[in-house]
Order: sequence, then C-alpha cells, then structure tokens
Amino acid sequence: MLLLSFRVIGHPAVADSSWLEVGPNLSIVHTRQSEQAEVLLRALQAINPPFDLHHQDPFADFSEYALGSHHKRRIIPAKKTAALAIYAASPQMVQELAALDPALYETDRIELGRRRDYSRWMNFVELSASSRWQEVEPLIRALLSHVGPEAADAVAPLQTTMEDLQATDRIKGEVATQLREQLERLDTYLPASCQVEMNRCCQSIDRARHFLQAKKAVAARLPLFLALSATTLSADAETAAGGELLSRLVDQLRSSHADQAAFAERLHLLNQDLHTLQPDLNLRFTVQGDQVLLKNRQDGTPQPISRLPPVPRLNALLAGLTALHGALIGCPPIVLLDFQALNLPREEQVELLEVLRRWSLQLQCIVIPNDTLLSLCATETAPAKPVMITLPEP
Repeated sequence: MLLLSFRVIGHPAVADSSWLEVGPNLSIVHTRQSEQAEVLLRALQAINPPFDLHHQDPFADFSEYALGSHHKRRIIPAKKTAALAIYAASPQMVQELAALDPALYETDRIELGRRRDYSRWMNFVELSASSRWQEVEPLIRALLSHVGPEAADAVAPLQTTMEDLQATDRIKGEVATQLREQLERLDTYLPASCQVEMNRCCQSIDRARHFLQAKKAVAARLPLFLALSATTLSADAETAAGGELLSRLVDQLRSSHADQAAFAERLHLLNQDLHTLQPDLNLRFTVQGDQVLLKNRQDGTPQPISRLPPVPRLNALLAGLTALHGALIGCPPIVLLDFQALNLPREEQVELLEVLRRWSLQLQCIVIPNDTLLSLCATETAPAKPVMITLPEP
C-alpha cells in the first residue's frame, strides 16, 4: 500500500490543508508555522496509528465549531472527518480484492478517513460500496421472464419485496439477505441457460457484503504510521519515542503468539529478517527479563542502540521498526519524522539526509525538517530527490 496524498481539516492552525501529494520515497513538508507541521503529522498518524487513539486523543484541540459567514455551528464529532488519506493498492492486492468482487478490479485507489470521534471510514475511489435497486431490478425482471406458473410460490414473496423498493434504495443488510434468499428459491425453477444471468444478479445484490470483506482485508494490510521526533536523536533511545514504539510493536507481536516458546521462535526469525534487511548494522533483538531490546554488536559485545551516536541510532531504530512492522503487517511502515527541533552539526545533518534517502528506497518517509535540513533537501540532486510539500497559505 502506497500513500498518495492526505488532507487535514478543522484545526485552528490548519482549517483545511487541501490535498497534499506525497512522493513514493522521501517527502519534505515545509510550513511557515511549527504548529501547522505538528498538526499535520499528528492528524495523519491518527488514520492508522500504532496506539489507542482515545488514549492519545490527537484531535483534542481541533475546533468545536464550524464558522460560516453569519453563523457558528457546533460540530458533531461522529459526522466530521478530521483527516483523510488516499492510498494505491499493489497489483497483488487488487487481484485479491477482485477475487472477492470483480467490480473491485476497476480501481486501485482506496480512501480512508478518521472522524473526530475516532471512528474510521473507507471507500474504494469511484466505486459504490453497494448496488442501488435501479441497478438490480432489471436483472431480476429478466430472470422472472424465464419462469412459468409453477413458480408462483417463489415469485410472490419476491414481487412483494420488489414493490417496497425505490429506485435509489441501497441493496444491503436485511434487504440484500432477503432478496438473496428469495432468488435462491426462484433458482430451482430457472432453466440452466439462465445461470450466467443469475450469477450476475447475485453478484450485484452481494456487493455490499463483498465490499465489507474487502475493507477488512485492506484494513489488515494497511501500513502503520510510525512517528519519531528530534528527541529520538538526542535522548535515550530506550525511553524516548523510538523505544516506546519498539516496545509497542514487540508487545503486539508477542500477543499474537500462543506461548513463550512460539514467541522465541518468531523472535529468532525476526532477527534473521533484520540481518537480511540491514546486514551491515549487526543488529539483534534480545530478551532481557520481560523486555525485548534492540541491540547492536560491536566487537562481539551486544550494546543498546541508545549508546550509538544520534544518526547511527536513528538508522538502527528504523531497521528495527521496519523488521517488526514487516512481521506484524507484512509490509514496510510509513515513517513520520518531525525534526524541527533537531540540533545537530551540519555535517551530521548531511549524514542524516543520506540515511533518510537510503531508507526512503524501502519505505515512505515524510519529514518536517529544521532550516538546515530543509536547505540540504532543497539542493539535493540525487535520483531519489525529495518531494517538497508546501502547505498553502491560510
């Protein structure tokens, strides 16, 4: 799944960001106010975070009222979307979804939104998630034309249902179930030559159920947004945000295994994945009491990554997070990096940009830079030049 664009609506600092297009590798977000940048990343992460949204409450400081030219209206959280994102599904996922319903072969674009009450919705772009009666009715009437008087007992309840439906009614829930059952009773009276028409009719009726299955499949494969800040490079990596993220993902991985032996085996495989991912870093997840820590081996001795210099520490942390995320979701994460408060010498920021550029070949990185990093990105001439995202003037 590739993030294509996102939008944030309703914060005092970002009334409406409009759609901001994201590059497939490294994207640099440039805003005139630091608060705007923080709002953008916090709201974007809320679309698919690695934590409980109600506990973190990222929309707490969004406006409670919508202001018009002559009125002020209280916002209903369950009806107001605060953050939206559009993804491109991989060709493999499109094939999997099309196996659930052929209509899903028509798009690889998936739109997700997070409402103020933290409920989430999902759409397949340009596809309706259910059929309308005006689409289904001609199909059923064509089938009815092929049955005789002997089918009266099967036809009567179906016609009663049909009479109660309006052209624009959605065929889903109990209505779809009822129509499906009545068509199954009718099927015994239809000639074999009608099977293609029957399948097409049932497919249209079942679209809502198929799309619900597809949404569940997509939700299980969505990459998490993993957010890190400048404190990751300036504080103890075991206790800063990076260490918390590692612990959270490890706990999720642990909870998916039946016992300690199964988790230990999975951890062994994870270390193999980590070595394949970044063989030069010599990293390993190590059990220490109830904790699982990410360590690197220098001179044969495992050392916590918190003892590494800032930029190598971030490099190691990204490797660990990517390996864990791959074990949990089956794909790389999307990394959000807020480096506005970054305080490193210029030469180390040059090194940092190189690390980000390398990692962005494997996963999407969205970065809010400080002034030095921004100037370095603006003059970047590498083939994977960062995409520059500028928030429109309010």
